[in-house]
Amino acid sequence: DDTQHGDGKPSKMIEHWDISAELLAKMVQTDRIGQGYTLKLPWSSYDPSINQVHLNVRFTPKSGQPLEYADKIMTLERNASPIQVASFKTPALTAGAK
Repeated sequence: DDTQHGDGKPSKMIEHWDISAELLAKMVQTDRIGQGYTLKLPWSSYDPSINQVHLNVRFTPKSGQPLEYADKIMTLERNASPIQVASFKTPALTAGAK
């Protein structure tokens, strides 16, 4: 949660997802750019007062160095359709939203 509440507090972790290698293998998609994943992550702690978030994504391979991705702050736009805060093709086994 990166929402500015006027209290000067830093962002706080609101969700954390661990995705198993088996589940991730079922979600792989290939397009003209290459392989990637589209993850629909449940937001169980959703609160309409949260209007800014960012995602930290980490892919930990069986061998080699982990890959990490830290997104910029995203402003959530609410309308009649479900909220979609990010769409990116980054491999991820562990993702956390702040």
